[in-house]
Amino acid sequence: MTNEYEEIRTMAVRLGYRGLTKLQDKVFRDDAAYDFARWLMVIGATSSGKTLVALLVYFYHYRRKEEEGKPFRMLFAVPYRALAAQKTAEITDMARKLDLDLRVVQSTGEFRNSDMAVRDGEADIAVIIYEKVFVFSSMESGFLEKYDLLVLDEIGLTQDQSRGVKADFILTRAKRLPSLRVLALGTPFFDWGNYIETYGFTKLQEEERPVKLEIYPIYYGKNWVNHVEPGCPSVERFEFPVIKQDGFQINPWRRVDNIIQRICCYHLRRGNKILIFENNRDEVKRLARRLGRSLREEGALPEWMTEEDCRKYIRQETGIQSGEELYGIMDQEDYQTFASGIGYHNADIPAALRSLVEKEFLQRDGGLQVVCSTETLVYGINSPVDVVVVPSMIKQCKEGEKDVRFLYPNEFMNYAGRAGRLDMDPSVREGEKVGYIYPFLKANYSMADERRKEEDQKLQWEKLLRGAASPECISSRFFSLEEGMQPFYILSLFPNDRDGAGKGGITESLLTDLIRSIPHTPEEDSGVGGAVRGSLSQLLDRKLIYVANDCEDEDDFFSPEYALTDVGRSLSGYIVKLNRFDNLQKAVCKYLADEKICKADLLNTILFNSESLRIAKKEVGNLTHSYPQLLETAVKSIECEWERRKGQMSGALYKAVRENLKNYREWIRERDYKRLEKNYGFIKNRLLFALLIWTDESCSIKYLHDSFAINYMQMARFAETISYQLDIVRLALPAARMENGHTLYSHLGPERFRELETCFKDCSDELFYRVPAYICRFLGTQCYDPYGARKLREAGTVYKQLEELLRKENGVTRKEIRCLKRIRERMEGWEPEWRKAFLEKFEGLWSQA
Repeated sequence: MTNEYEEIRTMAVRLGYRGLTKLQDKVFRDDAAYDFARWLMVIGATSSGKTLVALLVYFYHYRRKEEEGKPFRMLFAVPYRALAAQKTAEITDMARKLDLDLRVVQSTGEFRNSDMAVRDGEADIAVIIYEKVFVFSSMESGFLEKYDLLVLDEIGLTQDQSRGVKADFILTRAKRLPSLRVLALGTPFFDWGNYIETYGFTKLQEEERPVKLEIYPIYYGKNWVNHVEPGCPSVERFEFPVIKQDGFQINPWRRVDNIIQRICCYHLRRGNKILIFENNRDEVKRLARRLGRSLREEGALPEWMTEEDCRKYIRQETGIQSGEELYGIMDQEDYQTFASGIGYHNADIPAALRSLVEKEFLQRDGGLQVVCSTETLVYGINSPVDVVVVPSMIKQCKEGEKDVRFLYPNEFMNYAGRAGRLDMDPSVREGEKVGYIYPFLKANYSMADERRKEEDQKLQWEKLLRGAASPECISSRFFSLEEGMQPFYILSLFPNDRDGAGKGGITESLLTDLIRSIPHTPEEDSGVGGAVRGSLSQLLDRKLIYVANDCEDEDDFFSPEYALTDVGRSLSGYIVKLNRFDNLQKAVCKYLADEKICKADLLNTILFNSESLRIAKKEVGNLTHSYPQLLETAVKSIECEWERRKGQMSGALYKAVRENLKNYREWIRERDYKRLEKNYGFIKNRLLFALLIWTDESCSIKYLHDSFAINYMQMARFAETISYQLDIVRLALPAARMENGHTLYSHLGPERFRELETCFKDCSDELFYRVPAYICRFLGTQCYDPYGARKLREAGTVYKQLEELLRKENGVTRKEIRCLKRIRERMEGWEPEWRKAFLEKFEGLWSQA
């Protein structure tokens, strides 16, 4: 083992590290690290170097296989898109430093250009989000066998119901493959005993953190900071500043802003980088602005660049030249704030801008010194952050009847773990660096405990500390899923092949064993059989599975084998609640009784459900009666779009919107804004016409935002969700039945049925990347990432311009000739195939120019 250990340590040094951390040293002095037959659960505190453990294991095995002339492939699974981008860049750089010729690709919801290479096992390393590993392994039973090593980074996300259950099913599939090794990377904030025992992991754990953390809770009330822990370097007890006006007290800032400002001033003078977590997307942006103003006044943050230079820099680095995608996201004050060295990071900003914020903040010499962020920067992101501020320990949620709750121990510890990260700065030795954590507690520290209520934040904080010291033993969230969610997860366990061959079957007893192999509590064990039996019955009813073996000679020992139908095979990997699935099918069948297929009616049908509105409220947000001007603008915009799109919707929908508009106008006249805000029809019509604008190349993001107060990223997330639902409906169409029991296929006939499927696919594709389907068909290409989408939208605009000129009967004018010349110049930067297609299609126009 000595030789192996020295080889690993040498690789770490070549990568720029001074040596191995205590966790890494412990792992690589253990024989289990080199034994390919053993799964590893590597548990360490934040900043202990878990990710590097996994990569060094890969590089070690890769070199052995390279000597044998064999490939060695790895799936590196992460929970978040932002994390995937960072890990892809890191791994690519590491391979370069080690002189390894590796193909490293990224596969997330936004970046799909390498998906076929990933599915075919043609990449050496695929950095991929959990959801796509789940989908690919569901769509093709042999997918995981194409890889030798599977790394599950941030395995603690198993406690996130959406991502976590998918990780559990990935592990369950992987356990049946002796040729696949799994490394799970986790923190000690949970008790992993259940997972270790269930999957047979070898646990390698180190509690000590390489960088010391100092946590200073700050207690505050209405008028002052009433307690600070001894030794706190940046804040002491003080009264909040108050201004009196006409006898009334006016607090010029939010109380917590005063505290944050003092922390920032102290640490910025010492060259520290500061990360501030807020659990609200809008507040993240507002806080960044307020801090920008106050810190500029204090002189704590001189301008990094001018506002104008900042605009140019952001557009250049993000590739968003028109600025449209930033409309409603970055305005003059946001540019001023960024130019001062303060940024914000949340899901409402485009991926390219998020990447730029990460680049300028997460690199030691980056220009951003302070970033306000939601949880998008919590899990696994490596950074040179010195200080973490948590202004609110309350998190918005939907658990039971409460809308908010105190942070869980693992959540806070992950926040804290962003501070004092061990980087490769040679000027700082291990043990010298310190991370500072400032949680704010709205409580009176000196009050006697017996007088406190249960939700008092001092009591909650003490409970959190006890929970962090004694982590809970966790199991899979599969057994606590909402009603109707389990059947589609179980569907994903059926044997499935991409080409439809060798489908095979699976018995109820085997499915029950597979579900029992997912970590669970003893109390949940008794319900497994019933859950599987009920799910099979529901999947049979919906024609997603069938009984594959002959049951004519059925006897007492007969055990039916279930297999996927063609529709079930197509839907394997998609997750949707059963009632939502049923409602979508019923609504679509009802809509398709009409002769004409209209995109507006199709989208209206998908939105005909409270589930869609729930998703919209989460992703887009509702307009509230507190801002009547926004509601009035939205009503005017609905009316404008309704008139403009008369020929794009059925007569029934046109009349329905007209009746709705009469009510909206009446409520506005009566100033009954609250009724308008909560009206189901208004919410749905706002979303419907926003979706139509989103897919219309003649409309702009600026127009969308000004009409419906929805910015680019909010609309992109919502459109992606609707696209996902359209895909589910399209794939389920062959099994759809009318109210009379006839299949939709027999009702429509083959020609119209194919037309319908094309309509669904085109609409889904247009929603996902906002690229017109006609331009993709014309160029014989598909869209795979946001950058490609931008180019295709440009090509689509040019196509429409040229078509319009081609239809002119009297030839083109001199002005139009100049326009044609500009288009030809722009086309010089296009792919040769695209340029050729345009030159051939519009040959007559070029001769006139």
